[in-house]
Formats: sequence, structure tokens, C-alpha cells
Amino acid sequence: IASQAVITGAFSITQQAIQLGFSPRNVGTSPIPEHA
Repeated sequence: IASQAVITGAFSITQQAIQLGFSPRNVGTSPIPEHA
């Protein structure tokens, strides 16, 4: 359950990043951008 929550949170952050104008390709295989 905890893992699912983390994935959901990471996905939400990714959507916000895309809306801000970041390309989803920058995320790569990691659900969380390390450069943030």
C-alpha cells in the first residue's frame, strides 16, 4: 500500500512538472526527477 502511495505521489508530481512545461523525457525511467 505504501509503495502504491509513493508511485501515485510521484506520478502527480510528474504531471505538475509537465504542466509547468517540462518534457516527460527528462524524467527518464525514474518517476522522480533527481535534478529537482
